[in-house]
Amino acid sequence: MRRSAIAAVLAVTVLAAACGGGGSEGSTSDRTIPETALTKTPPTPPQTGGTLKFGLDAETSTGWDPANSQWAGAGTIVSRAIFDRLAELDADGNPRPNLAESIEPNADFTVWTIKLRPGIVFHNGEKFDANAVRLNLERAASSVLLGAAISGFLSTVEVVDDLTVRVNTKRPWSTFPNSLTTQAGVMAAPAQINSAAPAQQPIGTGPFVFQSWLQDSKLTVTRNPNYWQKDESGTQLPYLDGIEFSILADPTARGAALESGSVEAFNTFEPDPIQEFLEKAEAGRVQLLSNANAEDQTQFVGLNTAKPPFDDPLARQIVVTGLDTRNISQTQYHGLFPPSDSLFSPSSPYYANTSYPTYDPAKAQELHDQYKQKTGRPLSFTLTLPGTPQFRTIGEAAQAQAAAFGVQIELNLVDQATLIVNALTGNFEATGFITFGEPPIDSVFISTETAKPLGQLALNFTRMVDPQIQAALDAIQRTSSQEERIAQWKVIQQRMAENLNFVFVVRNRSAVVFANNVYGMSGATIPGGIPVKATTSPFLGWAWKAR
Repeated sequence: MRRSAIAAVLAVTVLAAACGGGGSEGSTSDRTIPETALTKTPPTPPQTGGTLKFGLDAETSTGWDPANSQWAGAGTIVSRAIFDRLAELDADGNPRPNLAESIEPNADFTVWTIKLRPGIVFHNGEKFDANAVRLNLERAASSVLLGAAISGFLSTVEVVDDLTVRVNTKRPWSTFPNSLTTQAGVMAAPAQINSAAPAQQPIGTGPFVFQSWLQDSKLTVTRNPNYWQKDESGTQLPYLDGIEFSILADPTARGAALESGSVEAFNTFEPDPIQEFLEKAEAGRVQLLSNANAEDQTQFVGLNTAKPPFDDPLARQIVVTGLDTRNISQTQYHGLFPPSDSLFSPSSPYYANTSYPTYDPAKAQELHDQYKQKTGRPLSFTLTLPGTPQFRTIGEAAQAQAAAFGVQIELNLVDQATLIVNALTGNFEATGFITFGEPPIDSVFISTETAKPLGQLALNFTRMVDPQIQAALDAIQRTSSQEERIAQWKVIQQRMAENLNFVFVVRNRSAVVFANNVYGMSGATIPGGIPVKATTSPFLGWAWKAR
């Protein structure tokens, strides 16, 4: 799994170190994914008709219930076909109304009024109205999956009239519209919400209508003839008659399927196929859309500060100083996934140049000598990672680096579900994760309010309590000023560089690869002709095939 774009950012799965991962050893390429998509100019205006065959990297076994299903990259792609969200991020990363017509706060961001677009219906004919929004938001706040992220803010949801909702919050929540661009903002029909199996029969307002789902094999959707969106020329969306999503977990099988024509597009988060199809896209054999020009999730190791050995700041400093992330980027990710030292990439306006330690093996040895003198023993700990061959290779690389200055790492390779439970309950010493794709939303992972005692569920799973970070997070929620938010995020990054409960490794990259006769994987807009943020979880209502 990978982003989603949060991801499915609010989903608990966003905590998980994804099942894609490292590539082959031995590459020392400094190559990077291009900042622009390698796509062709359409030969004609968009054409209607045809079925797109799309290969997904993973099955979404938990189904299609927005409040309770764990959507990663593949799940987000399918969900965008069936559902719409109240808001979407524009090209600059700002939340804009989508199903909503407007989302307006009061003066102190404690009351939000959402006005809905008229005339929208769910696939089963139910009206998309204020009552449907109330049901969805209340359900999200009470769910195990999403509730921990939003229930601390949301107080009540009121129906003002058929197309107006009032959201009352417990305290200032200036980033509320950002939450509506995530899984919490996905709108399901009341009939789906009230059904006996809401994860099995999705009913949205999206461009395609759910038809069938054979788990671990195929999911089929067909054109929604009553879709509410049109393109800039007035043509009714979607262009396609339908989409067949096939589960192709093996990245080699995905690539072979595209080459043979049994699929016409696939998504990937693994460096090997990204490198392979990047070269083919440069040669004009396929098209490729990457997220290299967008803020994306970060791979990191979380250190449990609530118990030994990482309740000791010196132990955390040893690990961060002794990890050669550039080597890991080069040998495991072909240089395509750049080393990371922060929540944000250096190109982001939010990025802060902090005191986060750089790789320094001599310093790591010096610190380890201090630790041994202090404790009477060398530093040793267990690193819990997903049990895939790729992550085993990465873990072994970390083992070798640490052993060079006497630190002992034992690998504990587990399935993803076990990893998540252990992290949330604090049953780990160090564990690998991927998140922070949207730090304004992912702040639950660093908030003091979500740090719980060992044994209790905690989204702040490193259990670092930092009043300065919490004060900065609270200040962010009290303002709409971009400058003030940037200033507070820089405070947070510096505190994280001092706490060192997160060991940043690399920034993730992902791609969608598609045949030369497929278009519209990028360039989607929301009402008003506003371009949406670049994503490798494409809006397939805009996709079309040249014939």
